[in-house]
Amino acid sequence: MDNSYFNVEIIGWFGSALVLISFFWDGLKMRMINGLGAAFWVLYGILIGSESLMFVNSAIICIHLYKVLIK
Repeated sequence: MDNSYFNVEIIGWFGSALVLISFFWDGLKMRMINGLGAAFWVLYGILIGSESLMFVNSAIICIHLYKVLIK
């Protein structure tokens, strides 16, 4: 297995873990952890060249920011 592939996959798995863990909380803490997980997924999407991953996770981050800063 190519070591660089393994390193990229770790980023995706870490993002997944953060998103899953975030559902144990509510409110700001959930949004912060989930947003961090989405940021790792954006990075993962950049590294593998997946525009759909970059788009959806960027949108999730924007929604979290809107909910925290505006509401």
